[in-house]
Amino acid sequence: MAKSVIRFLDRSEEDLIHTQSIRILEELGVLVHSKPVLDLLGDAGAIIDEKKMIAKIPESIVTDAMKSAPKEFRLCARDPRKDVMLPAKQYPYIATNGLSVYMTDLETGKKRTTTRRDLAMFAKLADSLDEVGFFWPQVTASDVPVDAHTVHELWVSFQKQTKHVQGDSVSADDAKVQIRIGALIAGGEKELKKRPIFSVVCCPIAPLSFEKGAVEGQVEFARAGVPIASMSMSLSGLSSPVTVAGTIVNANAENLASIVITQTASKGAPHLYASDSTPMDMRTGGINY
Repeated sequence: MAKSVIRFLDRSEEDLIHTQSIRILEELGVLVHSKPVLDLLGDAGAIIDEKKMIAKIPESIVTDAMKSAPKEFRLCARDPRKDVMLPAKQYPYIATNGLSVYMTDLETGKKRTTTRRDLAMFAKLADSLDEVGFFWPQVTASDVPVDAHTVHELWVSFQKQTKHVQGDSVSADDAKVQIRIGALIAGGEKELKKRPIFSVVCCPIAPLSFEKGAVEGQVEFARAGVPIASMSMSLSGLSSPVTVAGTIVNANAENLASIVITQTASKGAPHLYASDSTPMDMRTGGINY
């Protein structure tokens, strides 16, 4: 069966974006709200301004990180037949979209906050649909302590899913608990590292910054072999330049910096380049999906 591939940029434009991204990382740097992660980058050769908490990352460090990052890997599932191999060879994979905090009650028709029970229902539905390649927790578990919601979401998802689960994290302690849960199901930390049955989205905060809890959690996941998706959410005209090119450069620079953090924490750790960037609606200030 024939397939069509849309190519948005030509090679010269890709090279220009990469060059400008490197310039940003070397001259402006990234804001990292974590001293341990700044120390990690400093030991790797980044130029650290401890007062401003900015790391300037030379091109050589980016190049080394790109070389050590695996070019392909699996998002493993509890059922190995449902493993997701990256990059996709034929068609893109489809996942659920995650972490809504409200939903319409199916019985009353009224808006309400979401619960673990709702998440279990969505997880069971997604597991039965062949079109869904892996599972993002569809809704937030709002009926648990705020700082523990991601742990509960992972646990509930595992109970109803035979596919790969991709969640998120709020701190290093949170990451350690998630790793323990994954290891419990996988058969130990070594088995989890061999077959990571879950992955984590660790979003940079546009423009060019990393929040303390998420980035410290990212380091823990990298060391455990849990795949990390650095999903830049650059908003054109708000948190990134208004032009398409400027937004792409910002998103690319954030992804490169995140890959450096992962590879500095653990060379060869799986890392997924990701973006959920979009323009801002200039009339309303809303996100213009």
